Amino acid sequence: MYDLVEMMTFDPAMMAWLDNRENRAGAINENFARELLELFTMGEGNYTQQDVIDGARGLTGYQTDGLNTYFDSSRFDNGVKTFLGQTGNFDAYDIIDIIFEQYQTAYFISEKLYKWFIYENPNEEIVQELAQIMIENNYEIKPVLSALFNSSRLGPNGPPLT
Repeated sequence: MYDLVEMMTFDPAMMAWLDNRENRAGAINENFARELLELFTMGEGNYTQQDVIDGARGLTGYQTDGLNTYFDSSRFDNGVKTFLGQTGNFDAYDIIDIIFEQYQTAYFISEKLYKWFIYENPNEEIVQELAQIMIENNYEIKPVLSALFNSSRLGPNGPPLT
């Protein structure tokens, strides 16, 4: 999952679609940073507006010609940022790393998988167990899906997930 988010972050189409190619020091564009947190990794309400601002600052400097993405240091915000409780001179890779250090990221992704494959009203306990499997497996999706699909516990009172 980490690799997917990293590839998505630097994908030329995503940079154009969510305006990160317009994001630069002194004129940040929050659109991609907000969607990265809200739609793709943590879910609404699990970060602050300041996290969006400083996340966007960390995502500055990247440009695309439509086919390739490249780093332009003159567009990078080289200042100290505070993002999800951590402070430093973060770049895009640091922002992604910090997102994946949050339990909420594993929970949010596991909940989405449960809703997609099983039922729109997820079993909280199972989602927590899936999130733990995700963390233990370095955000690899296959072990999570394997646990989900091979579980006999898809109702509220079944045996343990694993």
